[in-house]
Amino acid sequence: MKLGARAIDMRGQRFGRLTCIEIAKGTNHGAEWRCKCDCGGETTARRWNLLEDLTKSCGCLKRGVKFADTP
Repeated sequence: MKLGARAIDMRGQRFGRLTCIEIAKGTNHGAEWRCKCDCGGETTARRWNLLEDLTKSCGCLKRGVKFADTP
């Protein structure tokens, strides 16, 4: 998806265990980013939640997963 004029490009930035891959969608509540987790999982997260450290992983922290078995 194309970034809007006011959107901040966060591709490649890390937040906790997440690395932003691409923008998933833009909403009235801010952009949502598709992120790759260190454990190998993927999730989408709102920009604000990433910046405020509210979303740190794909959910693996709650499940106790340390790292992916495969690179």
